[in-house]
Amino acid sequence: MTPEQLRVRAFKSIETAKLIVENDPGQASYTVGYALEYVLKARFCSKVGLASFPDDRQEAKRLQVLHAFSHDLDHLLKLTDDQGITGGGMRNVDWSVASDWGVERRYEPVGSRIVDSVRFQIVETEKVCIELCQYELLDRLRTLEIEISSERGPFNFFAYWLNADKQRWEVAIAFWSVDEAERAERRALITRKVEGAMDAHLMEGIGAVAYVHPLHPTLETFYVFLRAFGGPIQHAIKAMLIGNMVNGRPPMPPAWVITCANWPEGAAVGRSRELIAKHST
Repeated sequence: MTPEQLRVRAFKSIETAKLIVENDPGQASYTVGYALEYVLKARFCSKVGLASFPDDRQEAKRLQVLHAFSHDLDHLLKLTDDQGITGGGMRNVDWSVASDWGVERRYEPVGSRIVDSVRFQIVETEKVCIELCQYELLDRLRTLEIEISSERGPFNFFAYWLNADKQRWEVAIAFWSVDEAERAERRALITRKVEGAMDAHLMEGIGAVAYVHPLHPTLETFYVFLRAFGGPIQHAIKAMLIGNMVNGRPPMPPAWVITCANWPEGAAVGRSRELIAKHST
């Protein structure tokens, strides 16, 4: 299965577990564990550049990924390099609850699991799956941001954030434009690149590519916050939590920030013109 197919199957397993947990908590617990395995294997494929996960051990051996042909969730997590999951992320994941699973549970006697504990397992598993899918999306966005910055000039802001007014996650971009036409063209280019980098499942998590003026009050909050706590971010994924207030400015929305650097207009526009001229010759 491709990474997209694995992720889709994972969320179907979660929905199935939710439907049966009241009547058969044991089967629900067993079913939801596979959701986590699917998402971890999808993440592994992306990390090592596999178009699909091997169908059997022989194929895995030929591709030199036999170490990933496993049901051990802790082992699979290590292979994805996402150790931050175990310490909690923006969603405060409880990895120990989500990973309390094994294929040998198919032999457990009926009645071994209770509904409340399995409900908790399902909730935490869904959180981890969402987080891992988000990491995948963010990795692709970071690659794009670096590529576009090197070709068209620096961003003041490039992030994946929650638009509270529209209740959707968006790719938010800010840069000083040479003129209105150039701004529209660059935004259209970024939109096309985002759509080209994502599969259909990941694109469901992106409501829009939204341009934000570099001096928008919400961005000013990010700039001031970062100056006070470590300086600008460039090409690095950092989680920002809701509710951070800076000198009475608008609160920062929940966001994963890839670049946040308050470039002055002259320097940024000059660099953009230079790069556009270079890549047009």
